[in-house]
Amino acid sequence: MPLIVPALAGPSTSPYAQYVFVGDSAGLTDGLTGAINVRDLSGVALPLGVLNYIRNGAVADIMRAATRIDNIAAVAITAGTPATVRTPASGKTYRVLGYALSLTVAGSVIIKYGAGSTELLRTPLMAAGVGLISPPFGQGFLAGVANDALKIDATATGSVSGYIIGTEE
Repeated sequence: MPLIVPALAGPSTSPYAQYVFVGDSAGLTDGLTGAINVRDLSGVALPLGVLNYIRNGAVADIMRAATRIDNIAAVAITAGTPATVRTPASGKTYRVLGYALSLTVAGSVIIKYGAGSTELLRTPLMAAGVGLISPPFGQGFLAGVANDALKIDATATGSVSGYIIGTEE
């Protein structure tokens, strides 16, 4: 019988949950009696650890963790002319998991992707030099299809600073 203990991170309606697998790395037992084997429902031994899950509206997915931090150091932007932040490795696409961005003039920063510079998302209007940190994006947003470059633009000409975090997949 597997020992899988759900540990909700909020009320029972919360989309965030942790499942704690109890065992040791040597024998997958409780470390006291040696009687508890930690296995999934098909009998496969599970590693010791904690997995964070998030609901995607249908099922629970393992929560993604950022593997890329793309720094944006005072990149000059002419409004309507995007600058490339990152071109993913061949055959990969970029998933945006969050950002912290500022603009030297009042306006919004726009995150775009692809050859046609399709808008992925934009910040709310910001005062000049006042940055904004994104809200939690859960599983994030895919920036187009494989090989699409990630870009930044702005609603007013100025310089953008900050970072975008995400993954390539």
